[in-house]
Amino acid sequence: MITILGLHLHTRVKKDLLLLLNNHHDFVPTQLLVAQIGYANQYVVKKALNELLEEIRDAFDPEELSLKINKHRGVHLYSRDGNLYDALNMIMSKDTGYLILITILIKRNVPTSDLCDTLFISESSLRRRIKDINQQMAFYDLRLTFSKTIRLHGPEHHIRILTFSLIFYIHRTLAGLPFSVDIQPYNTLAHQVSQQLQLQTNSHQETILAMLLFVADPAIRGGKHVILPIQQLLFYQDMLIPDKPAFLSHWSPDDWSFLFIAILSADWAGFSLDINLPKTINEAQTAPSQSWLLAFETVFGEIRSERSRAISQINRQLLANLFFRLDDALFELFHLNDYQNIQRLYPAYTKTFEGAWTIFVTQHPEFDTHYAKQTNLLLCVYLFPIQHVLPEIHLYNHSYVPMTMKHYIEERVKGHFFDRCKIRFMEHIEEADLIIGTHKVEATQAVHQQTVIIEASLSACDLARIEQAIEGLIYAKVD
Repeated sequence: MITILGLHLHTRVKKDLLLLLNNHHDFVPTQLLVAQIGYANQYVVKKALNELLEEIRDAFDPEELSLKINKHRGVHLYSRDGNLYDALNMIMSKDTGYLILITILIKRNVPTSDLCDTLFISESSLRRRIKDINQQMAFYDLRLTFSKTIRLHGPEHHIRILTFSLIFYIHRTLAGLPFSVDIQPYNTLAHQVSQQLQLQTNSHQETILAMLLFVADPAIRGGKHVILPIQQLLFYQDMLIPDKPAFLSHWSPDDWSFLFIAILSADWAGFSLDINLPKTINEAQTAPSQSWLLAFETVFGEIRSERSRAISQINRQLLANLFFRLDDALFELFHLNDYQNIQRLYPAYTKTFEGAWTIFVTQHPEFDTHYAKQTNLLLCVYLFPIQHVLPEIHLYNHSYVPMTMKHYIEERVKGHFFDRCKIRFMEHIEEADLIIGTHKVEATQAVHQQTVIIEASLSACDLARIEQAIEGLIYAKVD
């Protein structure tokens, strides 16, 4: 199993258990949790659950967050408001491997003896953890070296990307870091940058901007500046970067440009910069967005929203995928979105998307990562709404009920599946994929037709049986 960030196995299991349990309202059998975790056996899961039980009991008010383990019923998580961020932060911030990584990412160089004393580990344990961390850091061309001082080596822009990603996705704020940070200077700086760029930000966006500045400004003051490779520099070539503000005089032009690109490509509501990149990038550098548009409109049809705004959003997404991509293991660790769940709910849509995505990455293989694929699926949904691409399922209502009741049954079924498929009730039984009704069909059915017998009141069990039949029909149409 691939080590992620040098995390202990139990840390990963506890994090995933919290997320899995949060999707259930009742007790969940331990065997089901083991199956859903997938990478850990029953012994490891049970041990992680017992550790999690004690940690939650010690750190949280039971009326806010609690965990129950019942020998017969399984495991139940209670969260008053659904907020698991504090619990997830607690779990990650106790992991030795993660503490090594986040400490060195922020401080860059740390005396080995100091780190061992702070984390209560031996030098041999520290060396093993660093070896594990380096396996994943290779994706970012980063590595830690072990001697009297633990040092971080690699491209500055990758260090900033990785550090920001960990703070943003794990700790959520600078105050959530596992060690004390003077936050005020970065909040002040974030407000100044917002005013300089005329960003219509609220406190949430300025909090995010403060994180970006926190990972950049101390490094710059220490003489570490961004030096971008040729591929990224091409994107800067004809881009109209605003003048660097006077209060960032110690920043290099590339430091300021890199921050501007981070803001420009961010998909945070409130960051309303002009993102119509064809105005600021020469035609050759918009080739990826033109290829994206051609590939997706070929299979989904023409974009129905304002075209210039759609192109801006495509440019924004591809810019983020190129400059700020995450490796696959780290992306999965953050559970940013559940591709498998989207695929299960909308198989016809995701199959259409994958056809377009294959065409696009064949032309631009630099975007062929899980991170880019999943983020572009969300962009695809934004530009081509699922409702416009739903498969159509034909039903026939064979019910011996008054006309008004028959109409009610049909409207209820349509409403139940409105976001999964388009339900169309046919006038003739032979035209239907599925027959539902209060009575059996006496005439001979076509081989492909199924029948679901229902009550006129349409119980939850009736709807579940219809759903099972329709799900099979959807998958059959996709295949």
